[in-house]
Amino acid sequence: MRPVILAVILAVLPAAIGPAFTPALATSHDRHQGHGAGAVVTAEADGEVRRVDVAAGKVTLRHGPIDKLDMAGMSMVFPVRDPASLRGLAAGDRVRFELESNHGALTVIAIRKLP
Repeated sequence: MRPVILAVILAVLPAAIGPAFTPALATSHDRHQGHGAGAVVTAEADGEVRRVDVAAGKVTLRHGPIDKLDMAGMSMVFPVRDPASLRGLAAGDRVRFELESNHGALTVIAIRKLP
């Protein structure tokens, strides 16, 4: 009978304690993906353009921390709502951009070059 009890405990234990450890193990990048699950959240930040791909509608930005989305500073590829907004941008440009987190999916919804 004891092996059965041990098997049940070992089967249930990870499910019972797993959620308690998830935040400690998640990276800042992982945490922002789940931010606002069920909600649309927007945040603005400054960054530097690393790469522009107008045809794919994507931009690679290096940015500092974005507290509202619980993101650490990093370089990341973002899809852009309006690929035409990328025209005139080049690697090295300083920009102000607005991100939308829609159930964890991030999209640049506005971007402009800084002087």
